[in-house]
Amino acid sequence: MVASRTAFRSDLLVLLALFFPTLGAWYYFVHLEGSSLARAAYLASKILQLAIPLLWIALTRRKPRSSLARRGLTAGLLSGLVMGASLLLIWHWQVQGTAVGQVAMPKMQAKLADFRIQTPFAYLGMALALSCLHSLFEEFYWRWFVYQRLRAYLPASAAAVIGSVGFASHHVIVLAAFVPPELFWSHAAPAAVAVGLGGLLWCGLLQRYGGLSPSWLSHMLVDLALMAAGAIMLFF
Repeated sequence: MVASRTAFRSDLLVLLALFFPTLGAWYYFVHLEGSSLARAAYLASKILQLAIPLLWIALTRRKPRSSLARRGLTAGLLSGLVMGASLLLIWHWQVQGTAVGQVAMPKMQAKLADFRIQTPFAYLGMALALSCLHSLFEEFYWRWFVYQRLRAYLPASAAAVIGSVGFASHHVIVLAAFVPPELFWSHAAPAAVAVGLGGLLWCGLLQRYGGLSPSWLSHMLVDLALMAAGAIMLFF
């Protein structure tokens, strides 16, 4: 009976993990828009998000299997460079100097002001933290925890799709905040699909190489490209 209760609770945590980031993103990015509480809510959301896999580990007493090893680093590097370069090219063609970019820039400035990021130096610190540390956090959460836990119930392909939809869904909230409503389906939605495809690739890297290093490296390079695009738009 105790074992069944533990299994039930751990199953609920996996289900919660799929939806919590989207709810958190809506709260700190949309509901608290323009509020001085947005930054604190963001930090609280991330702490609670991290608590979900940590609580699962405590309940099941299982040690993490995936590690940060050197296997697959070439695949991670190449995939990250290709996706990052593609992102910059699409941004150059579809956003820079277009009506979308003109609308997005003041929205970005206002959103960064909510998080007290208003100088190039502060932006650089945020960019490095998001690209290097937050990408590792997301790989641990979405690939190590969500994807691998779903694999206990589903084939690898189904687990990757469901996990990647969850991964992309909270990015929809963020993307929609910078795009006019009339351009959501032409710009934000395709970008969200691209995020989901990136999640699928990173699930595949974990599945093939058995560690988070390849997907983390790839994810990091994509985020660096995204942060570079933002810096060009805001400061140059």
